[in-house]
Amino acid sequence: MTFTFHRVTVVAVVVLLCLAIQSNAQEPADSLVKKLMLEGIDFAENGNFDLALITYHKARNLDPKDGFINYEIALAHYELENKEKALKYARVAAKEDSEHGIQACILSGTVLDESDKYRKAIKTFEKGTKRFGDYYLIHYNLGITALSHKDYQRAADAFEMAIRGKLDHVDSHMGLARSKSAQSKHAETLYPLLFYMLLAPDKSEGISDRIDVLMDQQVEVKFEKKPKKTRAWRSSMQMANLFLSMFGASRMLDSYSDLSDFDRSLKALKGYLSQMGKMNFDEFENVYASYYIPFFAAIADSEHMEAFYHFIRQESHEQSEQWVKTNYERIELFFIWLDAEAPRPPEELFQTNA
Repeated sequence: MTFTFHRVTVVAVVVLLCLAIQSNAQEPADSLVKKLMLEGIDFAENGNFDLALITYHKARNLDPKDGFINYEIALAHYELENKEKALKYARVAAKEDSEHGIQACILSGTVLDESDKYRKAIKTFEKGTKRFGDYYLIHYNLGITALSHKDYQRAADAFEMAIRGKLDHVDSHMGLARSKSAQSKHAETLYPLLFYMLLAPDKSEGISDRIDVLMDQQVEVKFEKKPKKTRAWRSSMQMANLFLSMFGASRMLDSYSDLSDFDRSLKALKGYLSQMGKMNFDEFENVYASYYIPFFAAIADSEHMEAFYHFIRQESHEQSEQWVKTNYERIELFFIWLDAEAPRPPEELFQTNA
């Protein structure tokens, strides 16, 4: 199947900024500036970007360095495809330590990438992560940019950082899955897919079938004697891929012959996730070893695996859709268990309050 993935549009922040301007104490205090900016945003929301620019510049004459004003000017130029001017004003706005500065950084990187300046775009995003404290959306947009240029490992690293910054950002999990899938890293594709489906079952139509596809993949394992530290994770994931293929093949065993297709898939996935939880990944500090693997192993070893599997499949499979409707109490108990007993992401790696 083909994964679907969409860039976070910078235009979407306009409405939020319009509301924020009325209450945020860091916004321009002068009432005339506020009035002008609200008028400009109204023009922009109706597609009148030229009129918006005229109004924004009246406000900028009163406060030329303000991040909000410069960001809105950059955004209007971006909509008009005036990329050089968009970049000019975005860079001014990005100097401000605020939400507007963050969005301006993202816009700058986006403009550079769309201007065929990939390396400069990456450098802009990387500088932004250092300046704004690893803000998850900067990492996410870095990942999207790298992914579009088939720079898969850089993309995967960026999506991992985005997940560490905001665990419930669903698109970062999908981005990580896409990056790993492009590298034929089947086990490392499976985990973020499962988390994506758990967070967004309504967006997972067709994706649950990808689980069976991953378990059907044939793998070649190359064992290395005394792998170096830098190679240890790769060796562990080679074993993980082998286990995934073995549990996938187990669906064809005689002991599975009396089971339905659903029950065969459930039993194989449960066995795989549980087995992975028994492996020792203590020496690694990444999203997989620190959270994905123990989290899904705990689900597999609990009484809620069936509820979990139906829940993530409900958008694609009528059987699961009906099961969820008629077993609401079991779904509710599953989420109570998640809140009370499921493993938590380690605070030293994740911004748990993001």
